[in-house]
Amino acid sequence: MLLKQGLSQEELDRFKPLIEGSFNAALSDDLTTTHVYGSNELAGLDIQDVIHFQRTFEQITLEYTNSLLPSWLPESGVSIGTFTQ
Repeated sequence: MLLKQGLSQEELDRFKPLIEGSFNAALSDDLTTTHVYGSNELAGLDIQDVIHFQRTFEQITLEYTNSLLPSWLPESGVSIGTFTQ
């Protein structure tokens, strides 16, 4: 369903602060910061985009996110579950 419809703007607007907060928290200690910078460098991300992640997150658009969904969620071989309280 997500592959067919994509994310809505509302979902993206709710999701981005959560990811940004999580990323910011990950940079709170040296070991994790080193891991984040290193893994992003290996993934081909510009280190400046990582250092200035707030600006990078602001530039993420709905169209860009939805264009990545097929590579993140292939139609077979992946299971997704939702847990609620």
